[in-house]
Amino acid sequence: MKKHILAASALLLASILQAQVRFGVKGGLNFAHVSTNTPAISDYDKVLPTFHLGLITDVSANDHFSFQPQVIIQGKGTKIKYDSEDTLYRFISLDIPLNLLFKSEGFFIGGGPNLGFNLDANYKQNGSVTDIGIGSGDNEFKRFDFGLHFMAGYESEAGFLIGVNYLRGVTNLRNAANHDWRNHVFSVSVGYLFGD
Repeated sequence: MKKHILAASALLLASILQAQVRFGVKGGLNFAHVSTNTPAISDYDKVLPTFHLGLITDVSANDHFSFQPQVIIQGKGTKIKYDSEDTLYRFISLDIPLNLLFKSEGFFIGGGPNLGFNLDANYKQNGSVTDIGIGSGDNEFKRFDFGLHFMAGYESEAGFLIGVNYLRGVTNLRNAANHDWRNHVFSVSVGYLFGD
């Protein structure tokens, strides 16, 4: 049994050492919204345009499969439009999507879990900005935001990337009982991977 485990470990290590590792950058436009059971928000929820910017590591096992973890700073939240008044709920988060990708002829598709960490939150109403607490209090939002990340796009031979992403929040971010809030983000990205 030990021999089998050692052989499997050696094979895995050899595969990792032979894998091609490249690094890159990406950024783009987010279209954020939320799902919630609060009617005052859900009935008037509109898409909030925001941004994302981050770093990519691409570990290619072969020509078709790669593991691509990313570290992304991005905006989330929603816009509430009631009559002529807009209220913006805005989050800044550090996200770590752990993507498994299938690639063919420059095109790629894949996804995986997303580990999100809320860094800051506020809402803006009538020109006034009020902080929203991040923590464990009833009126605060949770720090950790687990989700599922999906992506597809195209990588040119020169390493330029264009793609679309969808992040679906799984974690209920509200601490208060019987309140629900999940962030969702659709985004369009451009980027570049260095190396061959």
